[in-house]
Amino acid sequence: MAQGRRGLTSEQLLNEAKNYFGNSYGKILSILDENASVDLNELNDCTQELVRETYQGVTSSQLRNIFSEIKGVDNSHQLKLKRPRLAYVIARQEGKPKAQKLMLLLDDLIKNIENGNSKQVESFQHFLESIVAYHKYYEKVRI
Repeated sequence: MAQGRRGLTSEQLLNEAKNYFGNSYGKILSILDENASVDLNELNDCTQELVRETYQGVTSSQLRNIFSEIKGVDNSHQLKLKRPRLAYVIARQEGKPKAQKLMLLLDDLIKNIENGNSKQVESFQHFLESIVAYHKYYEKVRI
C-alpha cells in the first residue's frame, strides 16, 4: 500500500479522515433520508473541521473539477465510474497527506454507495458540495 510523506499508508490516512466523523461517518450517505437519524449540525461541524485541517493540501481547482464531474451524475453506476479519476488525483497528491486524506475519504464514500441507491448518490453530492463550500471559506479566511 502506498505511503504518504509522513509514512502513513492510504488506509491509515483514510482512517484519520474517518475519525473526524466518529460514529457519524456511516450516516454521510443518508443525509437526505428523512427516516435516518442524522444530526446534520454534527455532520456539518465534522465536515468543517476536516476541511479546516486539509484545505491547504488541495486546490480549489482540483475540488471544483471533481465536483463538476460528480454533480451531473444520476446514478451509482455513473458515480462509481468516477473512482479512477479520484485515484488519479490521489496519485498526483504524493507527498501531500492532507490532500490524500480528503480524496481517499471521497473515494471510500463512493465505494460504499449501494448499487441503484439514488438517495445515497444525492447525499454524496451534497456532502461534496459542502466540502467545496468550506474549502472556499477556509481558503479565503486562512484560518
